[in-house]
Amino acid sequence: MIDQKPIIFLYSAAFTKKQDPEFFDYVRQNFKTDFACEPFIVKEISWYGDTGVTYVWGVR
Repeated sequence: MIDQKPIIFLYSAAFTKKQDPEFFDYVRQNFKTDFACEPFIVKEISWYGDTGVTYVWGVR
């Protein structure tokens, strides 16, 4: 946990069929409804939308 938030790590978006930048807002809202807290989301750089934390998979 980070800041009392469960961590969700996302791998590359290359395996998704469709992306929506609002996806992360949806996840936060529904996670909070189901678990009474917001998740700490870490996305790989290929994802659209804002999570506040991004990483790069592999070597650049």
